[in-house]
Order: sequence, then C-alpha cells, then structure tokens
Amino acid sequence: MAKHNKRLRRSVRVEVFREYCANSSIHGVRYFDRDERTACERFWWLVVFLLSLLGCGVMIHKTYEKWNQAPIIVTILLRSVERIKAVAQLCNIMFHSNYGWLNQVNGSEDNIVDMLKRLSLPWRTTVALCYYGTDFTECENQLKVTLTEEGICYTFNMLPDREIFRKSAMHTDYIYTRNWYIFPGFQPPGPSYARDAGLDAGLTFYLAQKNEDTDYLCTGFSQGYKLKIHGIDEYPHMAKRNLRLPLGHEISIALKPQMIVTSPSAADYSWEKRQCFFNHERYLRYFQIYNQENCELECLTNVTRAMCGCVRFSMPRSNDTKVCTLSMWHCMYRSKWFLRPIPGLKRQPHRVILEMVKNCNCLPACSSVSYDVEMAQTSLDMEKFRLANNELPRDHLDKFTITTLAIYFKESYFITSKRSELYGWVDFLANCGGLLGLFMGVSILSLLEICYFITIRPFSVRSRIASAEKRKSNEVQTAMLPVICKPE
Repeated sequence: MAKHNKRLRRSVRVEVFREYCANSSIHGVRYFDRDERTACERFWWLVVFLLSLLGCGVMIHKTYEKWNQAPIIVTILLRSVERIKAVAQLCNIMFHSNYGWLNQVNGSEDNIVDMLKRLSLPWRTTVALCYYGTDFTECENQLKVTLTEEGICYTFNMLPDREIFRKSAMHTDYIYTRNWYIFPGFQPPGPSYARDAGLDAGLTFYLAQKNEDTDYLCTGFSQGYKLKIHGIDEYPHMAKRNLRLPLGHEISIALKPQMIVTSPSAADYSWEKRQCFFNHERYLRYFQIYNQENCELECLTNVTRAMCGCVRFSMPRSNDTKVCTLSMWHCMYRSKWFLRPIPGLKRQPHRVILEMVKNCNCLPACSSVSYDVEMAQTSLDMEKFRLANNELPRDHLDKFTITTLAIYFKESYFITSKRSELYGWVDFLANCGGLLGLFMGVSILSLLEICYFITIRPFSVRSRIASAEKRKSNEVQTAMLPVICKPE
C-alpha cells in the first residue's frame, strides 16, 4: 500500500509538471518536457532559464535596496562692558586663560541675568532707527530683548516666549525673550511676512555704537556685531553660527530661502529611513516645537548639566537646576567639544556622556527653512558726509560709530524642495513586474498560474490518476472471473 501511494505521488508530480510545461506562459518553460528535445537541448534551455532568473533576482534586489533606503528673523548681538564676574562669562577663551584669577575673587553670582540686563547697552541708543519696508513703527513692535550665551541680543520677528518653551518644565526666575513695549493692554503682534522682494521691502537698522564702549579685553581684537538669521521657531544659539558685521559700514544682506517639506506619504516610514522628524515624533523637554537648532541646544544643556552639575545662564532649565558660576566656565566650554568627541583627544568623555550624546539624535525637522546669504558692504564715513553738507562738527556725533544694516529677500519666489518616498509599494511592484517581464515574460497571471499548479491542480490530477487506477484494477478483476458452463 505504501509503495502504491509513493508511486501515485510521483505520478501526480510528473503529470502536473508536464502539464505546467505544456501550458505555462513563462518563456522557455515549455521546452523542459518535450519528447522531441534531446537532453542537450533541454539542458541548454534550463541554463538559459536559470541565468535569466538570476539576473532578474539581482535587479529586483537592487530595486528593493533603493526602495528601502531610498519668515525671516534676525538676532543682533550687542557688546557689553566687562566689569564684574557676571559679564566675564561672555568673554572668550583667551580672556579666561589670562585672567583666571577672577575665579578666586569673592562676589555674588546669584543673579547673573539681572546683572547682565542692567549692564547691557540701552536699546534706544543702540538701535537708533529701524523700519520694515516703509513702516517705521512695525519694526519696533517686533523687536524683542533676547537672552543668549553671548549676552543680551535684540531679535526681530520671533515667536513669543510662551510658544517656543514648555512653561511647565521651565524655571520661574526670569524669562528669555521680552518685547520692547510692555504696558497694560499691549498685545504683541504675530510674525510679519515680507510683502515683496528687494531692498525697499526689507528690514533696515541704523546701529549706533558708543566709542567708549568698544572693548578689546573681553572679546579680543575683533570688533563689531554678530548677526544670526534663523527660523521664527528657533531659539538663537549665537556662538554656534553667526555672521560678523564690522563697525562703521553700510551692509546689505540678500536672502534666498531654502525650504524643505515632507510629503504625508513619507510619514508611513520610520525616521531612520526618511532622516527627519515630524514635530509629534520627537519630544523635547523644554521646547514645544521640534527643529534641529532647538534639539541641539537642549542636548548641549543636558550634557553641560551632566558634566558640570549646572547649566549656563542662557540655557533652558528647570527650577531644580543651578546656574553655573564663573568658576565653572572652563567646564561649560569643554562640554561644547564633548558634544561631538574628537578622535585622538586626550581626555575623552565618560561613557554616560557618550550615551547621552548618542541619544540626542538631532535630525532635521521634516519641514524646515534655511537661508542662503549674499552679503555686500562698504565703508560709512560720517565725517566726510558732514563736511560735504556743510554741517558743523557736533560733539555727540563724534562719540558714536554708525553702522547700517539692510536685510531683504533676493527674489519674490523661491523653489521648495520636497522630501518624498522614492519607491512606494506600487512603484516597487511595477519595477519588479517590469524586470520579470523583461527577463522571463512573467505577468501576474504567470504567478497565479504557478500557484494554481502548486496548490489546486495536484489534487485534481491525483483524483484523476486514482480513479484511472481503480477502474483499471476493476477491469483486471473482471477479466479473471471464471466462466462455468453447464454441461448438456
């Protein structure tokens, strides 16, 4: 019985294979079981078929790998006078190397931010005039006093403090941004948008620097302003990226936005594949809005706290986090370099810090705006200007160095880049179908045909063969019945 079943299964497989070869829509298969073909011919067709199948598989694998892998705001930095230990936190590394003895001087450092605000240059004399397009009042309404690691800055057109930070996670000692005009009933306006391109529709500042406020001790031989252009939802990190503006010059800056958006279909993929975060995917403790700048600032804050036990006065923090004193300045300075460890550095950070940096994972936001900058400048000679206009010398003008700054959009329109899936499921299937059809003449019906001959057809053939064998057995038994004749 077992031998009979084995012979039956073999007969079924042979019959199904022959029927499939005779009726298959895949090119070349029909030549595998032709009685008139020699063994050499059949072998040749088998080799050709296997090579085509291999080539098709390689191309599909490559396709799969490709599928699988594949506003304006301005912050202007003002100079501060180095008088006390609070202001010394703004100085460069050269100053701290030469005047490290300041750490040993006794003095209160409990209220660093208030001290910096009291010693900072007054905005009404520093920003002597500003206007946006032809409107002289809107510019002043949009200016905010902003706290950064380089001191007190003035920011134009940034979102309110309450929309950038998570107030529930922040301390209550002081605020980071404040409007110039603060009086009952004043409602800060929302961000302004450029009405047009060109200098006439741009933002213009007239900056006045008192000559007696120029300082070469704290900041070194480089004098002037620092400018940072960033998105309205980014909190400025001045020390990381900025433009240097010399004193006594007329400066114009043309901006060309570079905007990147991400298609909704890309949200179905993991952030590892698309290499960006949507706002709901990446939680920040101190910021409501995710972007790369905010993430890197929060990461630096966490690393500084882990290394020094405190954070810089300009960093976001909770009520239970201390502000670093001047004695911790070198620790705060080193934390910036430990954020990205350098191979060969003598002192490498602790593994806990390395793990913390690894977990930062500050990828770009899926929708972001950056700016290409074109800057031009020329000297501004106020003395010769007054002489040409027959103006008498005025002592109060000689005490200032005037700098003008104009920022505008270079073009009225710009091209938006879109991050989208290179290969979706439909594209992937279409490519696979095209490759299979090119190499082997395979279609969806060919695949269904294979499924049919693997699943359904063997049962039909088995049933037919079993019936035929049963009928043949009955015929044999009938032929062997004895015939008895009755004698007469």
